[in-house]
Amino acid sequence: MNFQAAKCPECGGDLQVPNDRDFVKCMYCGRDIKVREAILDAAAGKVENWLLLAKAAAEASNHEEAYKYFTQVLEVDPKNHKAWFGKAEAAGWNSNLNNDRFAELLTGIQHGIEVAPEDLQGTLSELGAAIVANVSASYFQLSLDHFEKYVALDDSWEEHVDRSQLVLAALVGANKLDPKDKSAIELAIEVSKRLLEGVSYDDPYDTTDSGSPRRKSYHLPESMEPDIRKLFDGFSQQLRAIDPTYQTPEIKKAGEIGCGGIALVVVIVLLGAAAALWLLRTVFAK
Repeated sequence: MNFQAAKCPECGGDLQVPNDRDFVKCMYCGRDIKVREAILDAAAGKVENWLLLAKAAAEASNHEEAYKYFTQVLEVDPKNHKAWFGKAEAAGWNSNLNNDRFAELLTGIQHGIEVAPEDLQGTLSELGAAIVANVSASYFQLSLDHFEKYVALDDSWEEHVDRSQLVLAALVGANKLDPKDKSAIELAIEVSKRLLEGVSYDDPYDTTDSGSPRRKSYHLPESMEPDIRKLFDGFSQQLRAIDPTYQTPEIKKAGEIGCGGIALVVVIVLLGAAAALWLLRTVFAK
């Protein structure tokens, strides 16, 4: 049993209450009080301050500090949708190539929607999808840059494929939150397209008799290709339903193209970021 600071809403007395109880009696006035309300009354000023500090840290891209403050809010107010969303986004941005946090990102967003007022849930679903798309785009770009730098090393392609699958799974989650979020759909198409095409590269560690690097290619395992193709086709169909002028891109197997095209991913990131930031300010202003 853990005790937390609380304040009686009837007499204002300072209390220490067990956080595993729904009701307790005030030791000063004898009234029955709701434990959660009494804890929130005592921490009201701290919660607002923590939210301000968390928001400032997030805006400064100090995601570890933002995560800490949002966590503190949830410890005393587990139904604070702003803190759930902020903590989830901070977790997502704290992902790295050795430790993705997509599960925490998606779960936190879902919790935030569930505890939010009903009239906000639609907007929060759109915001959640935009956040997931932005984090996914950044993570994919990070993986792509790392892969292209170490393209000729053993396991580099397999590791990039694994990370790309994590991104696709996150984008499926984003699509469930908001099926009309184009940034998530476009990124899913781009990621699945790159996987289906594979990559051609010049291996500097394996040269011809004349000293020229040999041209080599990576491709998906045959067992994996149908699932990725299904995602590519499904998201392409969904985008055509939103935009009838959309033309599904042609898949060109490695050998016909290189591993360029990074600029398109950057465009997707920027477009998604603009929508997410606008929605984020709207929700936090409420």
